[in-house]
Amino acid sequence: MLVKLTLLCNALTNTSLSSLPAKQAIRLLAEWNGNIKDAVLNGEKGRAWKKANLLISCAEVMPTLKTGKFVFAGYDKVGRAICYYRVKLHDPKKFTALESVKAVVYNYEQMLAAGKLRGAGEICVVIDRTDAKSSNMDIEVCGPWGEGGRAGGRAGGRSEEGKKK
Repeated sequence: MLVKLTLLCNALTNTSLSSLPAKQAIRLLAEWNGNIKDAVLNGEKGRAWKKANLLISCAEVMPTLKTGKFVFAGYDKVGRAICYYRVKLHDPKKFTALESVKAVVYNYEQMLAAGKLRGAGEICVVIDRTDAKSSNMDIEVCGPWGEGGRAGGRAGGRSEEGKKK
């Protein structure tokens, strides 16, 4: 593992991830099962997403949150907070995939700020298709979580209300 971590750190040297703390580099490497190329590529994607989309304000995500389509309830076996995505409450004509992802990130950040996460630093998304119709389906929303749970790296960062003072 130390050899892999050293290789990852070397690979990160000329990227936007060069200042990544060792603890986060280890987590990134573990997330991508030791695959350095994927870790660097997806770490870069995650960093770009954060730069383009954070800080998230409550007002920005409130319309999405009011639908009740995303509910955080409980924890899985490894301590990740479980986010239930209730497809039947989604209307792809009213909300973009980005708005939905931002709502989940905002909820995650609020839980992080309130100390409600159990240290896993991740969430588990359960897609509940009960009573959903084809008009509720949106592959853009399910896509990031439907393929191994990776949406271009962890969202992380800080929402406007959850940022450190």
